[in-house]
Amino acid sequence: MAKQLEQVKAYFEAGQVAITDVKEVEAQNDLADASVIQANQQLDLANEKLRVLTGRSYKTLATLRSNVPLLPPKPNNIKYWINTATKNNPNLIAARFGIASAQKEIDKQRASRKPTVDLVANHSASFSNHRFGVDTDQYDTRIGVQMNMPLYTSGATNSRIRAAKFTRNQAQQQYEFSKRQVVEQVSGAFLSVKSNISQVTANRKALTSATVAAEASRAGFEVGTRTAVDVLTSLRETFRAERDYANARYNYLVSTLTLKQATGVLKVNDVKAMTAYLMPHRPRKPIPVAKKATPPSAKPAQSQATSQAASKTTKDTNTLKPTTSVDGLNAMPSKPTTSAPSATQLPPKSETTKNTDNASLSTMDLKAIDQLLPHTSEQKTTPARPSSSSNLEDIDPKTLEKLMN
Repeated sequence: MAKQLEQVKAYFEAGQVAITDVKEVEAQNDLADASVIQANQQLDLANEKLRVLTGRSYKTLATLRSNVPLLPPKPNNIKYWINTATKNNPNLIAARFGIASAQKEIDKQRASRKPTVDLVANHSASFSNHRFGVDTDQYDTRIGVQMNMPLYTSGATNSRIRAAKFTRNQAQQQYEFSKRQVVEQVSGAFLSVKSNISQVTANRKALTSATVAAEASRAGFEVGTRTAVDVLTSLRETFRAERDYANARYNYLVSTLTLKQATGVLKVNDVKAMTAYLMPHRPRKPIPVAKKATPPSAKPAQSQATSQAASKTTKDTNTLKPTTSVDGLNAMPSKPTTSAPSATQLPPKSETTKNTDNASLSTMDLKAIDQLLPHTSEQKTTPARPSSSSNLEDIDPKTLEKLMN
């Protein structure tokens, strides 16, 4: 864009483009600079998110190949993928375990209101040693059944039961919400895969058309039929089509992985298979700057003089008008005369003759001129005419005056 702006300014200084073209190119250049700044910011944020996700920093990333196979989901049935996701989605499986755990907590709190029976066993032994007397040993063993029954808990048990029920209901609602989210995610990914296939095909055609249009605009600018603004507009449309084409291909791969991830069937091999569609990053080749056939710099003085002389010669030749017929040769005066018209003056020209005069007479054969122009009965004796291969430009002007006299 900057190179195009410099070139347009050079053409403006040479007087070949208007100031409006320069201002429009400057405006587009400023918009392009703003877009580049915004794109770089988004790129930095995306790289930071990738670093957080992977724990590594990457200088360059692989790009996507253009020949990515476009395959629809197998099987091509949305109900199959929804049912598979309901059974295998990890979030739904975890939610179902949460419901079961909450139900167990309710059962536990309900059991706290019932009496409990415990088996109790106790064994003790004591020994005494007296200096005077008899030593005594004592053993005590008890085995029994102990029953506990809460008679009054101030409503604590019922409160814990209600809290457990609310927790179970919360887990149930969370499961239903997660299920709806998974169904939406699976349906969206399934439809995205199918629509992205069509978008990739359509964007590929759009990129081809935009590229051809840009080449045509560049060629038109070189010959002077298009302006620099037209060239920049076509280049902008080409870049936009290329961006949309790349986004459609990336969206297709992301939708394919999202569909498998949402249904719980995504494997490591599926991720590794995607690396086959990547290739090392290659820097973009700069787009050639369109140039006009006539350079903006001024031509040399000698070249300008030669061009003006040639233009003047062609103009003088085209102004020659046939007046008389002498021995089959129509004399062509180099200058218009003020004498009265002769009796042999030509009648008005026909449409064919008018159209023929538009051509350069210096390139026409003398025989063709004789056939196009009418002849009079009065002829003068003239010297032998030149051969038919000669051109009128080769006849000396003095000879033409003699022929007229």
